[in-house]
Amino acid sequence: MPKREKLPDDLKELCSLCRSGKLFAVQQWIRDGKRYRLPPGNFATSPLRTAIDCGFHSLVEVLLQVHAATADEKNDALYYAVDNRNLDLIELLAKYGADPRKIDSETVFWSRHPAIIRWFIANGMDLESGYPIAKAFANKQREFLGIYMDLRDRIPTACPQATMALRHHVAKGNLKWVSLLLWAGADPRMRVPQLDDQDAAEEDYGAALVDAVRHGHLEIVKKMIDPARN
Repeated sequence: MPKREKLPDDLKELCSLCRSGKLFAVQQWIRDGKRYRLPPGNFATSPLRTAIDCGFHSLVEVLLQVHAATADEKNDALYYAVDNRNLDLIELLAKYGADPRKIDSETVFWSRHPAIIRWFIANGMDLESGYPIAKAFANKQREFLGIYMDLRDRIPTACPQATMALRHHVAKGNLKWVSLLLWAGADPRMRVPQLDDQDAAEEDYGAALVDAVRHGHLEIVKKMIDPARN
């Protein structure tokens, strides 16, 4: 990893003002013509990131209004806003040019914040490449279930991905998540790859029901073939 450079003293001072939430002092700093943009280099922080970490909406907007950040810095700040689960700041950064498509789906899902997940989906998050739906369900992200039910009919790979997660939980013997995924429409008889072998040839695909029989998970088998479920 490239070595981080030392932040110049004047920008350290500005970051300190941001960290303390001193909005008027930051505005005066800008009016006085003092530096507020990072020079080229690899720095661990910036005035904008510091303001993001503090969750100070007005302060973030002041810095964005004067173009205190490059496109890369805005996208980096967007990542931190997602990590901090702050939808207001996510929307603000996007308004000023941060690109939601630069944030990977795994980061979005790990926010475990339904409104943030919905926002990124509405703003073009790819739910097919790399099987993010399957990964979310494999990671037991239950807060995604309601969102999934709303959009599954619009995503061609929705059922196969849910079924991949079903195979994952069958292998773990997790009856609770098997039941949730069956409810969500995963097909125990559909042949799909295992989640950790996405490049498998089609002849190597398997079905969750067959997996359950092979692993001897009797309760899971019963759940899958229950006539009341069909």
